[in-house]
Amino acid sequence: MRASVFAPGTPVRSVVVNEQAALLGRFGGNLNALHDAAHGARDLEQQLRGIGKGIGEVTAGIFLRELRGIWPKARPLPSALALDAARDLGLIPPRLADRQDALDLLQGRWRRSGMPARDLADFEAALVWHGLALRRERARRAVK
Repeated sequence: MRASVFAPGTPVRSVVVNEQAALLGRFGGNLNALHDAAHGARDLEQQLRGIGKGIGEVTAGIFLRELRGIWPKARPLPSALALDAARDLGLIPPRLADRQDALDLLQGRWRRSGMPARDLADFEAALVWHGLALRRERARRAVK
């Protein structure tokens, strides 16, 4: 039987416990206080990443993406995978490289579709999954 990575004494468990202690110390364990203390979207992302080791750009992006439409300052830029998928689906121009411009285009399309802002996180997550499928397909073709 395999031991859990969260079992006492494991490196992952140590990181999780340390980050929980940092969160409790800085924000009283309340993530809403983290949001309230941030001066904007980019500051919120930096503060989240600053909680401690193990919270990088990808983790912060996923976390904030899920809170888009709930926290006003949760406005992470789309990941490279989401952008690749959006290009593949014709949702953004093929050569558009600026992540903020891409986000603005995607949000505009979403808003015009009449979908609730909160559901944009599901759309972004679907783009990431499509981006992962594209990456796997390209890797498979490169091996042939």
